[in-house]
Amino acid sequence: MVRRNFDTVSYARFIFEPHTISHIVITACSSIVERTQETEMSLIQSFISRFVPIVKAGDEELVDPLKVLREQCSQKPNCVKFQERLSTCNDRVNSRKETEETCLEEIIDYVSCVDHCASKTLFSKLK
Repeated sequence: MVRRNFDTVSYARFIFEPHTISHIVITACSSIVERTQETEMSLIQSFISRFVPIVKAGDEELVDPLKVLREQCSQKPNCVKFQERLSTCNDRVNSRKETEETCLEEIIDYVSCVDHCASKTLFSKLK
């Protein structure tokens, strides 16, 4: 029986030859992994299609009920006063060239008023 002595370069060449058993095994394993990932994605997609409703608009254009409610609420008297304060502050800040003043407080008051008003009836409008 003849025994071959492989040095590391020859052994490495043997291991990484394209037609060796290790290459075939690695190729087969990567193919199995790819098919498994595809199967997992199809399972996830089928789960989503079963339990998550799909909204179809058809010919009509979808309207965000929150935008409609915010427009209506911005016209109410208690929110109009905050809008006037915000406009006054904006005019004052824009009239100056250099100022550290911001209208953050006025913006927060106005948006809070509109959102508070809209939140009262928003969930009754959702389907």
